Amino acid sequence: MTDIEDLQTVLRASCDVTSAGGGIVTGTVVAGASALSCGCRGGPSGENPQAAERGDQAQPRACGGCSRARPAECLSPITTSVFELFKVGIGPSSSHTVGPLVACRRFVRSLAVEGKLRRVSRVQVQLCGSLGLTGLGHYTNKAVALGLTGVAPADVDPDDVEPLLAQVAATGKLTIGFPGEPPECKGSYHEIGFDEVRDVTLHAEELPLHPNGMICRALDDQDDLLIETTY
Repeated sequence: MTDIEDLQTVLRASCDVTSAGGGIVTGTVVAGASALSCGCRGGPSGENPQAAERGDQAQPRACGGCSRARPAECLSPITTSVFELFKVGIGPSSSHTVGPLVACRRFVRSLAVEGKLRRVSRVQVQLCGSLGLTGLGHYTNKAVALGLTGVAPADVDPDDVEPLLAQVAATGKLTIGFPGEPPECKGSYHEIGFDEVRDVTLHAEELPLHPNGMICRALDDQDDLLIETTY
């Protein structure tokens, strides 16, 4: 027998053994233009043995254990684009750099949407768990400041990052806002006091739902809480 015939025999035998135990095995083997669907006991191409005994014409059938199974000739190829797998953004880490940037960007968007942006005096960001332990090495602190300005990861110019952060450190001021949709957010910007050592804090303890967690808080000029969001 050919290699594919050997593999088909093994798959059918495993289906028979599992079916006898009350379970169902599902698998698909594709060789060139042909395919074998397993998961129900039967002959080649999923032939129904009961139909053969009655003299009915054998018809391929999908696996009885999967409601979405279809004959192999109906299957479509995967059409995922590389642009769905890879995203443009600053590094060195998607989880520790791009993720916190996006979180802070969404935070200032919520401030703009709720009409509280102009009332913000300062923002506190707590980096928890892995973000707190390795955040400085992954430039999470820098990503936080960038995200609060409303810039999207794909729009960050690496040449502009260090000059912007140097200016923020020298002046103690950061312009926060959100440039995009919805319409009420467009052009909404507000200058706040910002000290990275004071406003971006590192915490080794993890938040309950994820090792890479962070808490963003917006405070008014009386240090009263306006919004708190956990990401």
